[in-house]
Amino acid sequence: MKPRISFFLGAWILCASPAMAETLTLRVGYDDYCPYTCTGPDLKGFAVDMLEQVLASKDVKIQPVVASWKRIRAMAKKGYVDLILPLRDAEALEMGIPRTRESIGSLQAAYFVHKTSSWVYKGVESLNGQVIAIMQGYTYIPPLSHYLADSSNKKNIVTLTSDQGNHRHMKMLATQRVTVVPSDRLVFWFIARQLGLGTEFKEAGHVKLPLNSGDFYIGITTRKKSLATDLAAWLDQGLAAMKQAHADRKILKKYHLDDL
Repeated sequence: MKPRISFFLGAWILCASPAMAETLTLRVGYDDYCPYTCTGPDLKGFAVDMLEQVLASKDVKIQPVVASWKRIRAMAKKGYVDLILPLRDAEALEMGIPRTRESIGSLQAAYFVHKTSSWVYKGVESLNGQVIAIMQGYTYIPPLSHYLADSSNKKNIVTLTSDQGNHRHMKMLATQRVTVVPSDRLVFWFIARQLGLGTEFKEAGHVKLPLNSGDFYIGITTRKKSLATDLAAWLDQGLAAMKQAHADRKILKKYHLDDL
């Protein structure tokens, strides 16, 4: 599944530092991966809400830079954005960029089926005979990624490429044109409820990830070294305080996900 989150959100209040006497605006890169990072007029995504809340007491504002994740990564490498999110540790290592020590959440990988289906995930072998809907450009975790790469399975895979792909595979599952959709739990239920299809599906199995391998972070990509050092400290302190406050329900409620 796209490696992009059960969030721990909340309030953080710190005294403004002398270095922040003037308002600073950071360019923050992300793609459209709602409800984590959204591009619609009403919702910013709760990862963005979280970041804004952390930085607010430092009088720091953000300027969203929205593009495909591939493009965001390229911009980050060139220093065209100051922060990117959400970022997996493996991606940070691959790109050679620092990240926060504190995570901003973790992937909840699951398989979804129509409410009338009796299918249950019991390893990738159980996918044989199912029609699976996936998104082009998404990175799926092993062992599903290996299954999808096997050419002998191509006839059972429907790849969606349009901007409305997430909505399309949801509607296809509702009409049983596909039988299985692998997705992050929060992404799936957010879209299903947006479409009024929240009662049409059920979870048919979860993927247990190695410890911390599904965690997400904020990548620090600014070329200003002193700012990068300050950002790392501010973000880690703020995220730690948020987790301790257990205030995630308030923000998640805005996205109708506080029950997950």
